[in-house]
Amino acid sequence: MTEAHIGSHIGVNFLYMGFILIYVSHRDKKYKAWS
Repeated sequence: MTEAHIGSHIGVNFLYMGFILIYVSHRDKKYKAWS
């Protein structure tokens, strides 16, 4: 049960980090387009 909890926690962190990476990359493209 503890392993499953840790696994789900890692999965949530992975999705959260992926969302941040996509957001930053999109924002970076906007800045490059402006400059």
